Amino acid sequence: TEQVKLKFANALINFVMDRFGKDVDFNIQDHGTFMLDLDVVATKTVFSWPFMFGDKVVIVEPQSFRCTFENQIQ
Repeated sequence: TEQVKLKFANALINFVMDRFGKDVDFNIQDHGTFMLDLDVVATKTVFSWPFMFGDKVVIVEPQSFRCTFENQIQ
């Protein structure tokens, strides 16, 4: 697994809680977003979230994980 930091639009808070449970530790940010640190495996499912939700999900770090995602969309 890999530690990944994602930024979500607040509109997706129910999706995140449904997917990861109500005890997930997220950090509310300004401008209608929240950050979430996850241990994930780089799978099609994980990479599908930015595809499904567009600019409402941003891979913040690590850079290597973001690059892998960007290479998949090219």
